[in-house]
Amino acid sequence: MQNKSRTLINLIGMPSLLGIIYLGDLFFTTFIYIVILLGTIEISKICNDKNYSVNVFWLYAIYLFMYVSHLVNFTLIDVKEIFILLVILLFIAQIIKKDNKPLASMSITLFVFIWIAVSLDCAIHIRNMQDGMSLMYCIFLSVWMCDSAAYIFGKNFGKAKILPHISPNKTWVGTLSGYIFSSLLIYFLISFDFIKIGNYLFNIQDAMMIGVIVGVFGQAGDLFESMIKREFKIKDSGTLLQGHGGILDRFDSLLFVIPSFYLYIKFIL
Repeated sequence: MQNKSRTLINLIGMPSLLGIIYLGDLFFTTFIYIVILLGTIEISKICNDKNYSVNVFWLYAIYLFMYVSHLVNFTLIDVKEIFILLVILLFIAQIIKKDNKPLASMSITLFVFIWIAVSLDCAIHIRNMQDGMSLMYCIFLSVWMCDSAAYIFGKNFGKAKILPHISPNKTWVGTLSGYIFSSLLIYFLISFDFIKIGNYLFNIQDAMMIGVIVGVFGQAGDLFESMIKREFKIKDSGTLLQGHGGILDRFDSLLFVIPSFYLYIKFIL
């Protein structure tokens, strides 16, 4: 039954996501913020179960502001200044709030904001770039390739564990397979000029660097979420996607890949 659920989600989810990337603009922005919202709800529930509180109302307020800022040009408002104001309001709210662990509450709230919202918000900036659609296709397809190769080869041929105290199923064979196959896919896409930015055509050096971002940073993102789940002694972040766990279980690699890819484009290219 679980395998059928996984197959059904893959058959529906992957084409739907590719279609949303193609549509871009309002559709893609809304999708990203739905994922941010659902991921926040998941981590908030996990923390509440362990008697840690997350100031979700502050997060929802800042998410709303960030979402609207993508749709409306705030020419008279400095986004950075608004964020500073919201952080001060978070600190003030913590004074009023009855909480036995105020520092932990604020720290987790800011962590959730950075790990989930800031990371995924970079996807919108990439999609809005020139030729951003092909860049987002490259990110999602290569991450899927990495995850699939790591799972198949790790399950069938992997023996030596990487970090068994964090993720007992992660093997060196699976990790190297994910890196190799995702790099090959990226090289294939570059060879056919599928990904570019304006007149700039990606080359073999770019393929190697993006391969590191997806194959190394992406799997580090997976391990990072596993580390959090291990601390809270849970198997999945949620049950929303039957057979796949929760939203964070599906987007854990992307939470490292997307901001790293964004920084590579902005500061290297």
